[in-house]
Amino acid sequence: MFTIDEYKRIYSVPRIEIYIKACHGDENKAILLYEKNRIISSMLQSILIEFEILLRNKIDNHYIKKWGDDWLLKSAQVNGFLTKDEKNKKTAEKIIEQFNKYDLKNQYNHNKLLSDLPFSIWEYLFAYSQFRAGGSSLLKIFEKKKLPKMTTQNKVKKIINAFVRQRNNTSHGSQICLLKMNNGDFEISTIHLREILKDASDMLNWMNIPNVLTETYIEIEKLLDELDLYK
Repeated sequence: MFTIDEYKRIYSVPRIEIYIKACHGDENKAILLYEKNRIISSMLQSILIEFEILLRNKIDNHYIKKWGDDWLLKSAQVNGFLTKDEKNKKTAEKIIEQFNKYDLKNQYNHNKLLSDLPFSIWEYLFAYSQFRAGGSSLLKIFEKKKLPKMTTQNKVKKIINAFVRQRNNTSHGSQICLLKMNNGDFEISTIHLREILKDASDMLNWMNIPNVLTETYIEIEKLLDELDLYK
């Protein structure tokens, strides 16, 4: 393992100093914390990528039945359900922007557009105006018997938003195992990561989808337990 000075040289002094402060000056612990943060980020990223695929497939299957095979592109074109309310304009624009990147003769197909759009698109479809524009039926992607009572589209949107933000953080190498305090310092925290794992697992259950990454979940939980001992 590299020394703390080598970590500072490779990753930058300000970046590593955050971990040292979070470990109250213990440089050896800071190195271990940095490595665990990197490993957890990678594993969490795989979970969120898998979740996005499963969620968008559920949404796609639902809207294909309701709006037809090419629903995604048509929803953003003239008279599509995302074009009739100004509040939905940005989502429609993102869909068209992606569509315009394709060579229309060779590259576009519905499945490609579906997979090329950002994770946030599926969050936006649960925003009230877009949920209503789509027919107020998107909660039907969840099993009625498994979906907790009083669960609204807004609650689902908030959960997915947390996933989107967390995935952005992991993609940019953020200190996901640290929580920024009001004074600007960081402290070790695993609560928000445990919430992400629980919400992802719960939503898979609501969709009646088996958790194919159970071992990854268990491994992350073990790492989070170890991190709690660093506090």
